[in-house]
Amino acid sequence: MRLAARFLLTGLCAAATLLCCAAGALGQAYPSKPITIVCAQPPGSGPDTMLRLFAAVMARDMNVPVLVVNQPGAGGVLAANRVAQAPPDGYTLLMVLGGMHTIGAAMQKMPFDPINDFTFISLLYASSGVLLVPPQSPAKTFAELIALLKQKGRDGTYGSPAIGSPAHLQGALLADKIGAATKHVAYRGGSQLMLDLTGGLIDFAFLSTVQSIAPVAQNQARALAVGTRSRIKAMPDVPTLKELGYGDVAVDSWFGIAGPKDLPVEIVKRINAEVVAAANDPSVRQRAEADDLVLLPGPPEAVLKLLRSDYERVSSAVKRLDIKPE
Repeated sequence: MRLAARFLLTGLCAAATLLCCAAGALGQAYPSKPITIVCAQPPGSGPDTMLRLFAAVMARDMNVPVLVVNQPGAGGVLAANRVAQAPPDGYTLLMVLGGMHTIGAAMQKMPFDPINDFTFISLLYASSGVLLVPPQSPAKTFAELIALLKQKGRDGTYGSPAIGSPAHLQGALLADKIGAATKHVAYRGGSQLMLDLTGGLIDFAFLSTVQSIAPVAQNQARALAVGTRSRIKAMPDVPTLKELGYGDVAVDSWFGIAGPKDLPVEIVKRINAEVVAAANDPSVRQRAEADDLVLLPGPPEAVLKLLRSDYERVSSAVKRLDIKPE
C-alpha cells in the first residue's frame, strides 16, 4: 500500500509539473517563436518581394524571425488551405490574394470557406493592371487595339498569369465590352506570359505595374492604358482606362494578411499594429512608390469590407461572362 501510495504521489507530482509547464507555455507573451507567412506567389515575384520587405521590418520590431514560405499552385488555393488548417496561434499566417478570395471563389467551390475559415488582420497594398501589347503590334493606341480585336474575332487572344486572376477577368470584361470573341490563354505566372507577349504570340495582356514598368522601359512591350485612378509616374503619357471610357473594366489586385479562423483578438491586434508600422517604414514606402503600389494598412474590418464589395462585383461578372476554371 505504501509503495502504491508513493507511486501515486509521484505520478500526481509529475502531472502537476506538466500542467504548470503547459500553462506557462500558453501564457507566454506573443510572439515567442518564429512566425511563418505563406505566400501563394513564386519567389522573386512582385507580391513575394513586397511581402519580404514587410516581413523583415516585422521581424526587426517583434524580435523574432518572420519567415516567408512560398507555396504557389491552384491560383492560391494550396497556400490558403494550408493556413486554414493551421492552429489559430498566430504563428502561421497567409498573404491574402484578393483575387483568389473573390474571383476564384465565384468560379469554383473551394476546400474551405474563403471568408469564414480565416481571421483577416490587415490589408497590405493594391496594384492596378497595365494593358500591354507586343512591341511589334500594329495597335499603337487603345482605339487601334479595339479595332484590331474586332477584326481578328476568334483569332484574337489575351493572356493572364492564372485562371481566375484579376488579369483574366479584366481581359474578359474588355472583350465583352467591345463585343469581340477574343480567346483567353492562361499561363502559370507572368514570366512566360511576358515572353510570349514580347514575341507577339498573344495580342494583349493586363499585368501589374510591378511586372510592366521594366518591360515597357526596355521596349519589350507597349503600354496602351493603365487601370490606376490617375496616370502613373513611370508612364505619364499612358492614359487611364477611366479617361478612355473603360473604367468599369479595371480590376485591382489587392493583398492582405490573415490567419486561421478563431485567432485570438489580442494576437490580431498585435499583428495588425506591426503591419501598420511596417507600412510606414522607409524601405516599404520607397519600394511601393517605385512600383506605383498603393499601401492600404488598416483595421481588420477594412479587409472584410473590401472582400465583400469585391466579391459582389466580380461574382456577377464571372456568372454573366461564364468564366470557368477551364
